[in-house]
Amino acid sequence: MNMPEPTFTSVLDTTSSDAILINWNRQDERQICNDRYVSRLRKLQMYVLTEKPDYAVISQLIESEIGYIENTKGAM
Repeated sequence: MNMPEPTFTSVLDTTSSDAILINWNRQDERQICNDRYVSRLRKLQMYVLTEKPDYAVISQLIESEIGYIENTKGAM
């Protein structure tokens, strides 16, 4: 039984068009996640300023936001 010779591929050159496109795509994904997170925090801020809830409600809101971030982290 003959074993085939392994084929090794070289690492992508950082100046190649594929590497540049991958980098741009990752930057876009990060920016979209950042924009979404900022929007959620601004909505939370506006709720706190307009409704003036007590400390316990604010604490629950922050805890729910932490849970949301932890649950969506794996989906990224």
